[in-house]
Amino acid sequence: MFNFVAKQSFNTTRNIVINPAILARTKVVDLKVKWERPERVSRYSRVRSGDIGTYVQPDPSNVCLQYQYATELENAEPNVRNQFTLGWHPMEYSKEFYEKSLMDSVRSHRYDYTSPVAMIAQLTGSIRFMQHAIENGIVHSRKRHFYKLETYRLIQARIQLIKNLRETDYKQYEWLLERLDLEFKPKPQKEDEIMVARKEGLRQLTRTYCEDVRKQKLDAYRKELESQQLPFLAQKLKNLKFIRNEQIALKVDITISKQQIDEVRQQYEQLKIVEDTKKIEPTKKKWKIY
Repeated sequence: MFNFVAKQSFNTTRNIVINPAILARTKVVDLKVKWERPERVSRYSRVRSGDIGTYVQPDPSNVCLQYQYATELENAEPNVRNQFTLGWHPMEYSKEFYEKSLMDSVRSHRYDYTSPVAMIAQLTGSIRFMQHAIENGIVHSRKRHFYKLETYRLIQARIQLIKNLRETDYKQYEWLLERLDLEFKPKPQKEDEIMVARKEGLRQLTRTYCEDVRKQKLDAYRKELESQQLPFLAQKLKNLKFIRNEQIALKVDITISKQQIDEVRQQYEQLKIVEDTKKIEPTKKKWKIY
């Protein structure tokens, strides 16, 4: 006879050790706050450059700057004169005309081209023209990239000029910003810079949320105590009268004076007046039709 040996069933399962750090990362946490990445502001946008005003397209019927002092155009025919206007020339001529209009509004005399005020006005005209061209897609893609880099360069140059003007002549600095419709936005210091990060943003939002919850609970508890204040004063007034009468009847030392009872009564009456005024709703006027 053969002896049949039954196969033993071995448990192949092993003790799996789970790292708590991995479990914490995979756990779904229902946060009460939501962090959203702020929208990136481009370096050439009006929000970052401080240009409140925008580019204004000059009248196409205006004569180009190069031909404004030509006496021959005064008696020329309309068809001939139109060929020297802005409408018949590339947009670079309109840009120069707009720059000159801004310079004329701030410079002290006709030949002022190198003063800080005139240079800031000229840079402002170029910046606004390029921003207008980028936003409206006037230029093609290759030139648009050049416009973005050039706009950022001009913005930095204008910031430096405005900063120098602010240090030397503050009144003229204020007048210039109001005249050109500008807003000065200097670069923040390193200690004032805020790193945009999800973890730090969630911490700040959580801190603000906890403060709001704490404030709401304290306000609710304060309202609850205020609602119990009137019955408490009424019961306190009743107890003080009872204790004083009992002390007088038993002929013992009186520890409660009439002044204390009057003070509590006065507090009760004042608080009752305030509560009654809160309950009164403003009556609506009834208009009669005749």
